[in-house]
Amino acid sequence: MFRWLIHFKNEQSPHLAQLKMMGREVVDSPEYYWSGSIRQHKSHIAFQYTISGKGILENTKGRFEVGPNQGFICDPTKPEVCYYYPPKARQKWEFVWFVFIGEVAFSCAEHLISSYGNILTVDSDSPYLNEYLEYGDNHPRSIELPLADNSQMAYELLINLDREQRAKNFSSTSELIVRKTRKLVAQGISRNINATEVAQQLKITREHLSRVFKKSTGINISQYIIQQKISEATSILLTTSSPIHKIAEDLGFSSCSDFIQFFKKHIGKTPTEFRKSPIHGKTNL
Repeated sequence: MFRWLIHFKNEQSPHLAQLKMMGREVVDSPEYYWSGSIRQHKSHIAFQYTISGKGILENTKGRFEVGPNQGFICDPTKPEVCYYYPPKARQKWEFVWFVFIGEVAFSCAEHLISSYGNILTVDSDSPYLNEYLEYGDNHPRSIELPLADNSQMAYELLINLDREQRAKNFSSTSELIVRKTRKLVAQGISRNINATEVAQQLKITREHLSRVFKKSTGINISQYIIQQKISEATSILLTTSSPIHKIAEDLGFSSCSDFIQFFKKHIGKTPTEFRKSPIHGKTNL
């Protein structure tokens, strides 16, 4: 069932990105099935975004569920592409779709697919997406637009899709870097690991590591390593009777005096004073 369907009637260009059609639908039947092998349409690009429920996209790369806040982008006229309502689904699939034509649209789609895959993630409160939903709610079913205006609408949608994927990709990469950094620091605490060694193991520059870690955690990587070393030292002091010189050795200090100096600088007490004190000092980090 269509909530709305818009045809854009305007002069066309073989080069510029343009919107040919856009629509909003709700389906709840396996009869909703589109396959490029039986589709008699000229080649075009489609972006179909799930509002609620879920659908399925299949192509040579596999079978993908497309749930809320996700959309797929592809050339649906290719014989290996099909998308449909899941046969055993219980919830209606509501989605909005866009049909693009023009060489620039194909180039943008190829870039999106090669960079992020066919499945794109778009937040439901995304301003640019909601602008198109409001546009569909408030415009007639057939629109004549100047070519330049149509092309701008198409290009802005494709560009914003790329921007959002790039931002999410950066966020995911940052989370992975932080997670791996925490693991490397925990594993290397006994050999006095530092930011340079972590960056080398992650095969990134120290500057990039420092920037990502600080942005994601609020503290710099060197400060984090100190915190972890202090945490490990206090834990050993409180839960074991291990000699101070042995703790210093286990934590990678070159001498016992270096460890004592380091510990007092950040805790305010020597290791021995901390171990004997019924109330332990706060760190100066």
